[in-house]
Amino acid sequence: MINFWLENRDEFVYRYLSEKGYKNKIFMVIIESPEEITVSERIRSKIFNLFKNYGSEVDLLFWFFDEKSIKVVFNGLAKNFHQRFEKIWKDISLLSENISGEEFSFVRKPILAIGKINTVKLFDLHYEEIEEIVELITEDLKSNATEKIIFVKDYTEQTDLLLNKARERIRLRKHVERALKERDITLFVHYIFDLELKKKGAEILARIPKPDRSGYVSAGLFIPYLERENLTGEFDKVVLSTVRDNLENLKLVTDRIFVNIYPSSLSYASAVEELIKLIDGCNDIGIDLVLEITEYAIVTNKQILEYLQEKKFTIAFDDFGSGYTNFETVGELAKYKNAKVIKLDGKIVQNMLNSEIYRSIVESVSLFAQKIDMEIVYEFISSEKIFNEIRKIAETYSFKPDKISLQGFLLHKPTPLEEEIKKVKTS
Repeated sequence: MINFWLENRDEFVYRYLSEKGYKNKIFMVIIESPEEITVSERIRSKIFNLFKNYGSEVDLLFWFFDEKSIKVVFNGLAKNFHQRFEKIWKDISLLSENISGEEFSFVRKPILAIGKINTVKLFDLHYEEIEEIVELITEDLKSNATEKIIFVKDYTEQTDLLLNKARERIRLRKHVERALKERDITLFVHYIFDLELKKKGAEILARIPKPDRSGYVSAGLFIPYLERENLTGEFDKVVLSTVRDNLENLKLVTDRIFVNIYPSSLSYASAVEELIKLIDGCNDIGIDLVLEITEYAIVTNKQILEYLQEKKFTIAFDDFGSGYTNFETVGELAKYKNAKVIKLDGKIVQNMLNSEIYRSIVESVSLFAQKIDMEIVYEFISSEKIFNEIRKIAETYSFKPDKISLQGFLLHKPTPLEEEIKKVKTS
């Protein structure tokens, strides 16, 4: 289906364009752009990537009110694009001419339309709003949600929702950027236990307070933004620095901390510098630091990790069983003296109750960890049933008690460091 809108003549438009050979969706961006305003490099880049990645699925038409802007935006695109652009526009113009004697209310907006056309009111948006909407559309295409009509004639509930979502993301972006600049993050503590439910350490999490300080921005909101905007290295730099500044407070609640960093941060000089300072700070104060990184991060950053081998800290293979992680690679990397912990992916642990396959994976990884004398941390312990299953596996295979660790909401929910300190001082 091609999501054009022409008063009540949708079928006519569809049939006409089908005859012209258009089988895919047509994606249009209409931007009112006076000659003195140039399209930002960021928007041009996003549009280019969208065309490059989804050009086979979508007939793309980006129309700007001045020809100069068209040339700016499409500089560097496929050689045949301008011919394709001209053909689509010619066909649309012919369609307009075929409707003689009637007001032509054709809205060029099957998925996205921005600007003003004749008497049809669309939307005057700031360029940063255009950028976010292009990003949202790209995510829609990536998730194969292309059958959804996002924009329809004039102002509808759907357009309202999309625009609001774009503006919320802009507000989030500005808030996160400010938080990173001002190092305005809060450390949370998520305890890790042994089978006897005695504390063995704590994972240190970072959260960003909401603007009104009424709570915290969901990690599910700000983490995708960090990844999308390549700010993970900067985020880890701030987190590592904040953890280092709070080592004395952390010492009050635990003498073993788990800190997670992104793979890309090991290639980010400022983050590595903060990591080295944190390692040294932990050693000075008597805290064991466990660095949670994926196997992929280790494989792609061997040089820096070999350099860090001389430092006193522990490496934990995070999210074991998902993504790139495999037994062979971890077995090879286990030769590093720092590599001592495997954190089994929580989704695998959760699924073990309903699937013999997942239970077999849990048993296999557990046996593997025992064989190479590594500690295993079972994540997502969210129910008594899961806890009892892990205990049963440990007893069946006579696992060493000191090599078994548990983490999950059943045992403890993450709480701000300040609250944990108050508990310690009042106990």
